[in-house]
Amino acid sequence: MSDGPRASEGLAAYLDEAVNERAIPGQGEFPLEEVLSLLPPEVTVSAEVPSRSLKQAGVSPEERARRILDGTRRVLARARSLR
Repeated sequence: MSDGPRASEGLAAYLDEAVNERAIPGQGEFPLEEVLSLLPPEVTVSAEVPSRSLKQAGVSPEERARRILDGTRRVLARARSLR
């Protein structure tokens, strides 16, 4: 699970964003809560959030992981409330 913009400025921009610059869950425009609310509760979800900008800004791997985990937990909690 990751987040991002609903639209990109072409295929090259989309591919760069998808590979290098996804948003932390809950910080983009994807309808994550709505999609997750449709999944059975026993489905395992994982986050994959490549973020070149955070790495280049010197944010440690541990801090990046903490932010991703916090965002994922918030999105999952909101998705549960939609069921």
